[in-house]
Amino acid sequence: MTGAGWQEFPAFVPLGDDRLCSVVCAPSEGGHDLGVVLLTGGNYTRTHRNRMWVRTARALAERGFPSIRVDYHGVGDSTGTAFFDMEVPFDKDALAAAAFLKRAAGVRRLAIVATCFGGRSAMAAAAQEPDTVGISIAPVPLSVPKNRQPLPTRSKVRLWMKRYAVGTKLLQNPTVRRLRGKAAARRDGPAVIISPRFKKDVVEVLKRGGAVRFVYGELTEGLDELHQAIEEIGAHVTPEQRTHVEVDLTEGTSLLRFQTLADQDVIVSRAVDFVDSLHRSLSRAATP
Repeated sequence: MTGAGWQEFPAFVPLGDDRLCSVVCAPSEGGHDLGVVLLTGGNYTRTHRNRMWVRTARALAERGFPSIRVDYHGVGDSTGTAFFDMEVPFDKDALAAAAFLKRAAGVRRLAIVATCFGGRSAMAAAAQEPDTVGISIAPVPLSVPKNRQPLPTRSKVRLWMKRYAVGTKLLQNPTVRRLRGKAAARRDGPAVIISPRFKKDVVEVLKRGGAVRFVYGELTEGLDELHQAIEEIGAHVTPEQRTHVEVDLTEGTSLLRFQTLADQDVIVSRAVDFVDSLHRSLSRAATP
């Protein structure tokens, strides 16, 4: 399939005995030496919600960036059986897609853009793929699952409030969220345990000079966990490496599950902007 500035090719990417259904979207002419791997949450196929990744891939191609969007094993048109666990990311799927894109498009450097569960897989893959120079992640659960840790009192209160409409509305109030954030900052110890593997993977990416962007909404419920994760990660990298972590907040929304067209537009535009900005940064660094 072809369009103005882009062309697409379906492919089945080998992953052991399985095959991952994917689509490579490339510029019609020329292109940059930076390819993009697009990863969804666990409950979406390669197109993402309302074809978000289709729009993203074609917009990237029009700017000269080839990409690959892929169904995880056991999802959509891919073969195999999928078992989802936040602590067991699908890094092999992401690595297989990245390797295929490098061969198909001839790129040497990679960026990974992901949402939710895909964010865990993206970071795990980036830590192993030395050609990955940047990762952009939309809201992703960062804490160890509740069945693997004692539930803190503040979380119990939050869950109780969410049982009622008035409680849910109160938790979403920007003023209440800011107050909860200040209270969390004053506590003696962390309220939750951030995934050790995720932190280790981020540290590996930062030490290699990679850029990490978190795209969250101002009302994203996991924002406290994100700030906690960044603080804990900062203890293991240099101040210079720490500057490569960016939090991109969108006002007035949570971005969770991308339920509105406006939220979907944010994800698409932020993905394209991230790759474009990353390319410009790499170009400046390469200029004597």
